[in-house]
Amino acid sequence: MPAYRRELFWVTVHVPDSTPAGRYQGQAVVTGKGKPLARLTLELETLPIKLEEPPFALGYNYSSPKDAEALAAHLADMRAHGMTTVAPLYNFHLPIYDADTSELGEFIEAYRRAGFTQPIYFGSPMQLISRLAGYGPVDSARFQQKFLAVMRRLHAEERRHDTPLLFSIADELTNKGRPGIEQGALLARLCFEELPEIAVTADMNGWLEVTTLAPWLNVATFNNGWDGIDHHNHGRRLINREFILNLQRRTDAIPWFVNAGSGRFPFGFFFWKMAKYGVRGKVEWYYNLGDNERGSLVRTEGKTVWPTLAYERSREGVDDLKYLVTLERLLAKARRSGRAAAAARRAEGLLARIADGIQDNWTAYTEGGETFPGDGFDVMAPSQAAGLSRYQALRRAVADAIVDLQKALPGPANR
Repeated sequence: MPAYRRELFWVTVHVPDSTPAGRYQGQAVVTGKGKPLARLTLELETLPIKLEEPPFALGYNYSSPKDAEALAAHLADMRAHGMTTVAPLYNFHLPIYDADTSELGEFIEAYRRAGFTQPIYFGSPMQLISRLAGYGPVDSARFQQKFLAVMRRLHAEERRHDTPLLFSIADELTNKGRPGIEQGALLARLCFEELPEIAVTADMNGWLEVTTLAPWLNVATFNNGWDGIDHHNHGRRLINREFILNLQRRTDAIPWFVNAGSGRFPFGFFFWKMAKYGVRGKVEWYYNLGDNERGSLVRTEGKTVWPTLAYERSREGVDDLKYLVTLERLLAKARRSGRAAAAARRAEGLLARIADGIQDNWTAYTEGGETFPGDGFDVMAPSQAAGLSRYQALRRAVADAIVDLQKALPGPANR
């Protein structure tokens, strides 16, 4: 670190599950030329809480490193950051000119060993529209026969492993205007009719694209959308309560988000609020794009991973989600048992207060100037929140509610 410069350091403390609750102290020491220059006393409080895994698919697009050890290290890193799925996209072999699906099989096994809990979001098949262009247009028999053959080879590899895949077949066709959406609809209907055994989605970024393809898809994966190059969407946005509920009323597709924002709020409190309306997954751009290209959430060198702040903030968001999910599950247990009524009422009030403080429309945050937690949004008394940031106060309030419920519910499993 050069002289007379200020640097910021992000420190992540990993607390083993077996650590007793209590307060722990230590020091961070800054050295120069082997000599201590500054000391910072740190205090860590651990609570008697075991956070539960969110029942959602959360992850990032991923490029194959073509190295088994690097793959294992990257997957372990994503899992340690709270991710429950991975979205393999670039640099993965597709069996177009051969029948080799071994790379997919090796990835699935590494994914299982890393402890992921949700289906793999398989993004590579979305490249088939362009990779099979030499076979003719999407509506030609030659293109469709080849497309079906490749998809069946990949699905045969999936069946050899005990891990489900969700195949994404198209990539933001709103960018191509109405002709692109017509292409996507043809492909989605082809999968619906000819490949019912395969779970299918598409990465979508426009109102017309989603409403046209979703009836033929198992999962509708979308971001907030834009008008399209021919302005066919007329300003309609997608990440809001009204659209998500209407989508589920009109189709059987399960809503997921894609490229809808990294960081703490998108992965945490906002996703929690949208999950109340049926959203079940979120895949973001991009863990390791190319050779550490701009847009990557980490920098990699073989097995070594250097995280960015955006990536660490995403982990904080997933941790927020874990606290909320843990409190909700304890609250459900209290309701079933009829016990801990007072603690349950306090928890219900806290969760309702948090939910009411989150706008149901992502555009309010991206274009309307809304922030979370907003001014005047407090969940703790000023004396309790002294010295805490707003996010810290929110998490502490949820943690205290968990401890409160655990104490009130009978049985060692709640302590």
